[in-house]
Parts: sequence; structure tokens; C-alpha cells
Amino acid sequence: MKQFSIFKQFSISHLLLVVLLSGAACSGIRTVDVSYPAIPASRLKDNAGDYSAKLHKEGLLVKFEKGDTIPVAITSQLPFATLTSGENQFVFARPTFVFLNKEGLFISPDGKKFAPIYNTRALKKLYNARQGTFSIGFSLTKDSGAQIKADFSLE
Repeated sequence: MKQFSIFKQFSISHLLLVVLLSGAACSGIRTVDVSYPAIPASRLKDNAGDYSAKLHKEGLLVKFEKGDTIPVAITSQLPFATLTSGENQFVFARPTFVFLNKEGLFISPDGKKFAPIYNTRALKKLYNARQGTFSIGFSLTKDSGAQIKADFSLE
């Protein structure tokens, strides 16, 4: 498996802010007509400076191949606890296009029709998924002790 660190000059909080702010934008499946080719994910790390300028100016279209991975950093500050990121990563199960611009983060199976990452209904339609679930649970076992689990899936 290949592993990539996207936008090493960006903080995850910056990208999450873009995604959250995009929630106010128009939602649904969109056709994105970009006049430049998709950047292979394998080239992101070595050219992060060039691509960060492009991201802020016109947006960035990235293609992940099946088997590509990308680290996922999740943090949270709550009045009663904080969440620090572990060693989670997305492993792409098929070729996937990711388009990032000032409106947010969009996902596509073909590089033409995109769904906003926050819009479960559009993602289900785009990927022909029947249902989506989000769950948070608590477990307690003798072997692993107490554990909080979170799961998000489209099937």
C-alpha cells in the first residue's frame, strides 16, 4: 500500500473549517468542469508548496487509486474531554477523485459528478448506496477495557 500525506503545509483544522463552511453552500450532486487534469495523489507530498497555492487560487483535483491511503487526523475539544488523533487512515477501495476549493471538499467516482463530503444524501445517490449510518457506542471488555467507538458507513 502507498501512503500519502496530503497538504503537509495545511492543518486539518483548516480543511475541516472549509468543509464545515461549505455546509452553507448549495448541496447535491454537481458536475465540475475543471480545465486541468487530476493530480495523482502520489505527487502531492513532494509538491505540497505548489499545490497549496493552487488550492487557494482555483481549487485542486486529486485522483486516488485503489489501495492508496491517506492519514486521518480527528481532534475535538469538549468541556469534559479532548480527543487526540490516532493512527487512522482511509484506504481507497476504488479510484476516487477529490476536489477541494473555497466551497469545500467534494468526492467523485468518475471525476465529473461530485458530491459534497458532508451531504450523505448526495453521496448515497452518487455511489448507489441504499443506506447510511452513523453510530457512537461505548464498550467494556476484560481484554480491551473501556472503549468509545464511532462508525460512519454508506452501503
